[in-house]
Amino acid sequence: MAIFRGSMEGYLYTFVSEYAVDSHVKIKDPATGKVYQFMLEKERSVLSALGEKTPTSRNEKE
Repeated sequence: MAIFRGSMEGYLYTFVSEYAVDSHVKIKDPATGKVYQFMLEKERSVLSALGEKTPTSRNEKE
């Protein structure tokens, strides 16, 4: 079994489409300056966590 632990600081974005057509979304993360873009399908929602991640992990046997 692999166990993953870590911390993340950043933003959680919620995108909700009420349109009858797909929409192109383009955002800029204010913390990192990185630009993200994707297609949001019609009548769908998307959660996106953006930021810097500092992971630590270890493997354990069950």
